Amino acid sequence: MTLEQITSFVVLEREGNFYKAAEVLYIPQSTLSNRIRQLEQELGVCLFIRNKRRLQLTAAGRQFYALAVKMLQDLDEFRKTASSLNQMYRNVVHIGFPIAFYSEVVHELIPSMVAKFPDIRFSFKQMAANEIISSLKDNTIQLGLTPYKLYAGNIEYRLLNQQSIMALVPPEHPFASKTEVAMEEIRTQPIVIFHAGSLYQDSLIEFFYKTNWTFNVLAELNNLDAIKLLVKKNLGITLLPNLFARSEINRGELISIPLIDSPFSPYTTYLAYKPEHWMEDEFLQNLIQELSTFFDAGSKTL
Repeated sequence: MTLEQITSFVVLEREGNFYKAAEVLYIPQSTLSNRIRQLEQELGVCLFIRNKRRLQLTAAGRQFYALAVKMLQDLDEFRKTASSLNQMYRNVVHIGFPIAFYSEVVHELIPSMVAKFPDIRFSFKQMAANEIISSLKDNTIQLGLTPYKLYAGNIEYRLLNQQSIMALVPPEHPFASKTEVAMEEIRTQPIVIFHAGSLYQDSLIEFFYKTNWTFNVLAELNNLDAIKLLVKKNLGITLLPNLFARSEINRGELISIPLIDSPFSPYTTYLAYKPEHWMEDEFLQNLIQELSTFFDAGSKTL
């Protein structure tokens, strides 16, 4: 039993003869006759009483007609639902972002982007920078926020923001009154930092290796909230861009101090994407502008 057979049966009953039904279906009468005959053979019953004036349904035909109409109505309803779902999921933009972004950036970024783009649904996925690029390549995500470029395939990068790495301390820390702090002073303090292998710890280790200095790492973590909590409890200091602590800085819970002779390159934020997916796309251009504004606001935190 096929959909064409069921549709042909319903149209034939409604039109009352093969000639009109074939016109409605845009098929030859012979094709319509074959469909009805095959349907009756499969069901094992006669569906129509044939006469010269108008076709009439048999008792079995009336039963099957009610089922067939409901089946086509259900199918039409399902198609509408599927179309709605397809439209909804076509408007989902999957964005990968670094681990450090989670607590401070994404919870502020989501409301901002939802307000700016009410017709778009955003799906944010937390992942490492190399995973972001891999996911872009296999189309698991459409956009990625990444702190540095990984040249792979046809991935394009748009620079959104650059920020200096700062020393972050609690208000009661001796450094809190300083307008700047030297790296030689930093090494005297317990340091809370991202886990080994992170971009900034690698830079720090390289700096102290070159200077033959030692330094005191209190804890290595991959959770930004945990790092900031230890610093707020005055158990150590940390080195981060203002972007990652702007809420605490604005509330006066952390003090941001510029570094003298910083070993760190500026913290960069790029938007990565496949250009063929977004060529001359108005949404992408608006999104880049929105993201740039968002990150610029974070870099100006005092």
